[in-house]
Amino acid sequence: MGNGRIDADDRTYTAAIGAFGEGFECERALAIFDAVGKSGVVPRGPEMFGAALRACERSGEWEEAVHLLRTMVDVRVSIITIAYNVVISACGGTGEWRKAFQLVADMTDRKMDRDVFTYTSAIRPCQKSGYWMGALDLMDAMVERSVQMGGITFSAALDACCVGGAWGQALELLNSMVKQRVEISEFQHSSVFNSCMKAGRRWEAAEVRELTGYMS
Repeated sequence: MGNGRIDADDRTYTAAIGAFGEGFECERALAIFDAVGKSGVVPRGPEMFGAALRACERSGEWEEAVHLLRTMVDVRVSIITIAYNVVISACGGTGEWRKAFQLVADMTDRKMDRDVFTYTSAIRPCQKSGYWMGALDLMDAMVERSVQMGGITFSAALDACCVGGAWGQALELLNSMVKQRVEISEFQHSSVFNSCMKAGRRWEAAEVRELTGYMS
């Protein structure tokens, strides 16, 4: 301590990065991460990379998250599904569906497991853009791989259809939710109903009311 230096191990640095990440201070989290890398004082392993990735996710810094993932590949740090999921989630929170889809494709090429979090995180950016075709393609992939869909998955895809004006696909999703006993919110009722009405599909709008039992 006499020379002003504080010795720390990888767990200490990882905890510090995680703490700043939880506080939405991504810049400070990455500053520690970069300093550790430059000093070489301790190796940056999967846990430290994971903490840095989560810091990026919480702050919506998807470009930094992608860069970290590429760095993991370059330095041959073991990459597991959750690392990709975090980066895809960072992209999803900012509407970057193209990058999210590219990352899912990378996982496919690497023969990595893709779980419900992978696909749902990739569908999320389709909500903002109304890219319903991409959302439904990912849902088809989930069916093909026997990945169980949750309410959040359906909700994200349903929003994409409504924003994109795909009333027919939205109605089909609503039917699937009813059949699979997925809870449907009043907001989702209204979104599909309004999508049908905007398209002049009054008969289908009435079907939404009957299907869900929603009463205005």
